[in-house]
Amino acid sequence: MADLVFKRAGHLRLVRRRDGKVFQAHGIVQSIEPLNLNRASVTVTDGNNAFDRTFSGATTGGIVINLNSFNPTFWAAVASADVQTGQTAQIPRYEEIAVPETAPYTVTLKKEPVDGTVTIVDVNNEAFDEVPDSPAQAGEFVVNGSTIEFADADAGKKLFVTYDVEVDKATRVGITGTENVDVFELTVMGEAILSDDEGTTKADAIIFDSVMPLGDINQPQRSKDMGGWSVSFTLQPPRPGRKAVDYIVEE
Repeated sequence: MADLVFKRAGHLRLVRRRDGKVFQAHGIVQSIEPLNLNRASVTVTDGNNAFDRTFSGATTGGIVINLNSFNPTFWAAVASADVQTGQTAQIPRYEEIAVPETAPYTVTLKKEPVDGTVTIVDVNNEAFDEVPDSPAQAGEFVVNGSTIEFADADAGKKLFVTYDVEVDKATRVGITGTENVDVFELTVMGEAILSDDEGTTKADAIIFDSVMPLGDINQPQRSKDMGGWSVSFTLQPPRPGRKAVDYIVEE
């Protein structure tokens, strides 16, 4: 067939070996490096020849997936983490506030905090104390719903607040550090165009029978530039009767 050119990254599907669970909601794919094969060599010294003999050694292979959005459950799968969805949870929040210069010396938070979770410090990281009644001296505050009241001695101060918010539904991903790394079947699905006819597309797929996510499995960088993240898979020996790599392309 004619030569192929790839203009799209493609899509992927993971099937976890231990329970057959499918992961194919993975977010925005930037690029897929589908197969990095490396054949090592073994050199045997030949005492009767100027050139030593070289034989093939172990073969290793890897796949790198680069993503530009973050799907927590997909990341949890490759991190072999425990996932719980649809549960109530308390999520910490952060706000920077300023106590008014004049009375009333109150600030309304963006969300209502869970009782007992408000922590306030000043620019020197000196902690404020929560009191049950009207604050009488500097460094005291009272919480009433989402409103915080301060003493007049703290008028004009810049403060830093953290507190927990109760949410009805949340996804929790837990890593204990003792997890065994899961093995997956990985399929990369895409399409190519002909090198001499961009209007003609050909479907293709690469099936990796057994892969393990090894190396860095970092969450995306958090910045205004919206950095992506990547995960690398290493080829493992295939199951009996299967190929380690099976590439299929439409003729």
